[in-house]
Amino acid sequence: EHQTPWSCDVIGEKGHLMCSSAIDNCMESGCCKDAGYTCFTKNEHWANCNKTCSRGINLQDPKEHQTPWSCDVIGEKGHLMCSSAIDNCMESGCCKDA
Repeated sequence: EHQTPWSCDVIGEKGHLMCSSAIDNCMESGCCKDAGYTCFTKNEHWANCNKTCSRGINLQDPKEHQTPWSCDVIGEKGHLMCSSAIDNCMESGCCKDA
């Protein structure tokens, strides 16, 4: 019944990127592989997937990196969880599996 040909069209401009983990810079991917995480901007060089973000200095950051967070959300898909290999990725436009 569902045996129709695949078009193999990439969904969205980020369709080919793997979403970021909580320890990676998500500035380029703009999406987070972990449920409930959002890609928040620290500065023009770093963004990170976190559950929440508070503007200003994060005392949990290493001393040498204690500069203010802006907490702006990266990209339209910053708040979405990427799809697994068996899920429909039409809405998320990104894949959590490599």
